[in-house]
Amino acid sequence: AWPYMAPRLRLLLSRRFPALRTAADRIVRALPRLAPRAVLVDEDTTEFKRLLVLLCGRRGVPSVVAQHGVPLKPLGFVPMRAARMAVWGDASRRRLAAWGVPASRMRVTGCPRYDAYRPPESAGAAARRAAVRGALGLAPEGPLAVIAAAQFPRQNIERFESTLSNPWEFRRIVSAAMALADAMPRVGWVLKLHAGGARPEYFARLGDAVRARPNLRVVSRFDLRRLLEAADLVVASYSSMVLEAALLAVPVVVANLSPYPDDDPYVPTGGVVAVRSEADLAAAARRVREGARRDGDGEEARRRMLDLLVRGADGRATECVADLVREVAGGEGG
Repeated sequence: AWPYMAPRLRLLLSRRFPALRTAADRIVRALPRLAPRAVLVDEDTTEFKRLLVLLCGRRGVPSVVAQHGVPLKPLGFVPMRAARMAVWGDASRRRLAAWGVPASRMRVTGCPRYDAYRPPESAGAAARRAAVRGALGLAPEGPLAVIAAAQFPRQNIERFESTLSNPWEFRRIVSAAMALADAMPRVGWVLKLHAGGARPEYFARLGDAVRARPNLRVVSRFDLRRLLEAADLVVASYSSMVLEAALLAVPVVVANLSPYPDDDPYVPTGGVVAVRSEADLAAAARRVREGARRDGDGEEARRRMLDLLVRGADGRATECVADLVREVAGGEGG
C-alpha cells in the first residue's frame, strides 16, 4: 500500500494543503463583499468545493448541490455537506439514500444539461449520418456505431476509486471495437475516448492498429451531440453517454466485459440491451448492420428508463433547480 500512498501524501502535504489555505483566505474575504443568499455547486466532496460549502455554512449561507453525474459509486457524492441536493431522478434518489443522504434533503428535479435534448427529426437522418461519416473520413454510405471507452486507468485500483475500469478492461473494449470493425466492414465504427487520462504512448500504438481498419476511427474531442444524432447504435458501459443516447432515441447496448457484476442504473430499467461478452456484443451490434430500429416495446422501455433516471427529461430541470435554490435562499426574488 505504501508505494501507492506515498506520492499521494507527498502531493497532499506539499501542494494541496497550502493551496487550500490560500483558497480559504480568499473565500473568507470574498463572502462579505459578495453577500450571496445561496451557493450552487455541482458537488461538495472535493477539497475546494467542500471548503466553500463549509465556510458559507459558517456565515449562514445555505448551499445546494446539483447532481453532476450518474451515481455509480459513493465517491464524489457522499458525505453531503450542503443543505439540499437537486437529483436527476428517482433512481438516483434511492441510491443516494442508501448511501446515507437523508431523503428530506433531496429533491428530484431532472438534469438541466439535458433540457435541450430531443430526438432529431427522422427526415434528416441520412444527411446527418453522411455528414458525420465524411467529417470522420469514412465512406458516406452505411450505418454508424459509437463505442464509448472509459477513462484510461493508470493503475488497477482506479477501478474502485475513480474510473470504474482497469487497464485490462480498457484494452478489452478496444479489442472488441477492432473485432467489430473487422466483422462488419460496412458499418462505420467510432471509438469515443474519454477526454481525460490519455496515455500518449498507448494511443500512438493504437493509431497503428486503427489505420489498418478503414471503417474504424478513434476520437476524443469530436462534438458528442453531433456524433450521437448521427448514430444508429451506441455501445457503452459506465457512462452518461447511455443517457444522452437514450434521450436522442438511439438504441444502446451496455457492455460489461469485466468479471464484476452489473452495478449501473441502466440495466435494471430494461431500457438498454445488456451484454457480458464479446460474442454477445457482436450479436447485438448486428442490429446496426441489418438496419433494425426500435419497436414499440423498446420505445416504452426507453421512456421508462428516462422517467426513472432523469424525471422524464421534460425540459423543465433548469427551472426546477432554480426554484430549489430560491427556496433555500429564503425567497422568490433574485
